[in-house]
Amino acid sequence: MRIENSESMSATSVGRILGVSRQAVGHWGKRGCPKNSNNTFDLSQVIQWREEQTRAELLNEKDSPALERKRQAEAGLKELDLEERLGQIVPLEEVEAGRVARVLVVKRALLGMPTQIASTLVGLDARQISALLKERVRGIIAEFAGQRRT
Repeated sequence: MRIENSESMSATSVGRILGVSRQAVGHWGKRGCPKNSNNTFDLSQVIQWREEQTRAELLNEKDSPALERKRQAEAGLKELDLEERLGQIVPLEEVEAGRVARVLVVKRALLGMPTQIASTLVGLDARQISALLKERVRGIIAEFAGQRRT
């Protein structure tokens, strides 16, 4: 890409080339980025100034708020990894797999209930049938909740 008159460019043009806003380029000018007397910019000088600023920021990164956030995030990830290794937390995938397995147990139990108790219901009145169904459903719920009924 050839740039015409790169020694006298507007903040908008510099910003477009560098992928930042016109306001950002103007802010750089206030922070010491070289400007021409007519408030235009020399692209090569802007690029050089930005490289110097980036190097200085990296050298002073111990004071950078962004670096501090990064350090905190990395520390948080290490804590989560340690808690997982110690068995204090469980990965989401394992939780989801366990939930799906429990739901399948309940589904199988509910779908199998009619054939398991059909012969038992013969000759019972509505109250007895209701009581037997409630007992079976409570058993299925207890199994789903991880409470084995005795």
